[in-house]
Amino acid sequence: MADDFYDSQPFAARSPSLDIPLQMTREGNFEQNSRMENIVDLKALSGLRGLVAMHILIFHCFIYSEFRFNLQGSVSMPIFFLLSGFTLAITYRDVKFQDCCRTHTETQAAVSANEHVATPARVMSPAKFYRNRFARVAPVYYLTTLLTVPLVFLGQAGSPVSALPGSLVVSFLGVSTWFLFAGGGPLNGPSWTVSTLALWWWFFPCTIGEYLRIRTCSLMKYVTILMWVQFFVGVVLVVGIGV
Repeated sequence: MADDFYDSQPFAARSPSLDIPLQMTREGNFEQNSRMENIVDLKALSGLRGLVAMHILIFHCFIYSEFRFNLQGSVSMPIFFLLSGFTLAITYRDVKFQDCCRTHTETQAAVSANEHVATPARVMSPAKFYRNRFARVAPVYYLTTLLTVPLVFLGQAGSPVSALPGSLVVSFLGVSTWFLFAGGGPLNGPSWTVSTLALWWWFFPCTIGEYLRIRTCSLMKYVTILMWVQFFVGVVLVVGIGV
């Protein structure tokens, strides 16, 4: 019965431990069992991130060496994106983003209709979320991009000198992967991952609330469908048109 209850609940209605469902009060809100601590242990995921990072590091060491041996490090990149999304979802699961979520009246109406809606603990504007992301990522991102500019003229960068103007623009805006590198690749090659995440960050405040309301069984179906969609799109891009 406990497993059935868990599988039928939306993500936001689960305890931060992700193991024990919250108890519903008469007011329609969810409260965590007093025996459980309000904490999420991400140590295992940090360890997984370290193993994946080591795989990608070794992959680059071989692919750019005289051996040219491909260890398929690219297949590990989706794990980083999944971990980033999961961590942000955990961090902001109790946040109500202004102008992006239901109003107080709509939330009360949902509760009256027996819809499981967790009461947000704090309110944040999307602008603050964007500032937090920028402050966390931008300093290292722009510093490494600037340090790469001299390497272009020395022939030690991924982009030739002729592509420098376009690469500067897409690197400054952080949009290199948004258009499949049509405007040029980033000056700092690994920064393409930041560009990929940045697109998702723009939509995060306006979508996270709806995602957390999706029930577990439905969420698993959506994730499976999207996994196969991105797989076949990738095959078409790589095999079909040689991206």
